[in-house]
Amino acid sequence: MGNSARFVNEKTSPPSELEIELCRITLAAGTTTVEAPPLIFQPQINQLDLRWRPTASLRPTFTVRVGTAQIDLWQGLVRAVPCLAPQLQIQMHPLSSTPDLDDCDLIFLPDATFRTLAEEQVYAYQEYLSSGGVVLVEVALRGTRLAELIALAQELQSAAQRLGRAAEVAPVVREIETELAGVRTAVQEAIAQCLGTYSELAHRLGVTLQPFSELPADHPLRSQPFLFSALPVIGGYPLQIWIGGGLIVAIGDLSHTWALIPPVALPRETLRTAHEMTVNLLSFAQMHHQLHRMMRSAPTEVAVPTQRQITTMLSA
Repeated sequence: MGNSARFVNEKTSPPSELEIELCRITLAAGTTTVEAPPLIFQPQINQLDLRWRPTASLRPTFTVRVGTAQIDLWQGLVRAVPCLAPQLQIQMHPLSSTPDLDDCDLIFLPDATFRTLAEEQVYAYQEYLSSGGVVLVEVALRGTRLAELIALAQELQSAAQRLGRAAEVAPVVREIETELAGVRTAVQEAIAQCLGTYSELAHRLGVTLQPFSELPADHPLRSQPFLFSALPVIGGYPLQIWIGGGLIVAIGDLSHTWALIPPVALPRETLRTAHEMTVNLLSFAQMHHQLHRMMRSAPTEVAVPTQRQITTMLSA
């Protein structure tokens, strides 16, 4: 760099998009000595931490801006995206009480948070959705009645399959199948109850919540960039996604899978599938918001070209 000046700024917050991180370090109180860590991937206090330093790479094709009050929950996914989808870059924004179209393409909210919003906040989200933003609401399953019902349905189905179709066990199988039908009805009722608030919000937006299974094969959620013919099973429960316009309701522990909360031994296939499904959600959000912005900037009236008028006259 010759004699050019070099500047290094010390910060206590993550770098902005116009800054490059060189190193992290946690300093002990008082006078300390900074040193290189013996274990490069496990730096301790007063040891240099280069794990987060970016490497040179091609610029991502597009950036999706995610607003959430739970930024730490997303860090595992953010670290995985450069390998999974190099064309995608995620920018995390701390979520304020009112979403700003200029700040976020997607707002992530836990179901419990959304249900405690004040009326004026719900109205703000409605305006945000109307303008092309995307809101992803996650309805967690762990410890809920719905999770218990789903687990019971799976047990009954497995029991029926183990017994088979032999004549001597037919009465038992019929009894299990009758109970299974009742449990499945209870599952659907519980899901409908979960979706009640969001179905009403979708109705106010002039759309209807639609299950993932009814989306066309070329819908971005099913095909871009990863192809999904069905939703994955996460934590033993099948993930469910409902969508209406920019409103997406995910019933399942999707975000807890990215962050391994609590730390559990999940199969690699489960982790990768959850990551890929979320990349599709992010890609959809960026595309949905961008296309809406383009529509808002399009002219409301377009004059018919003279050549088209002449062609119509001749053909008549």
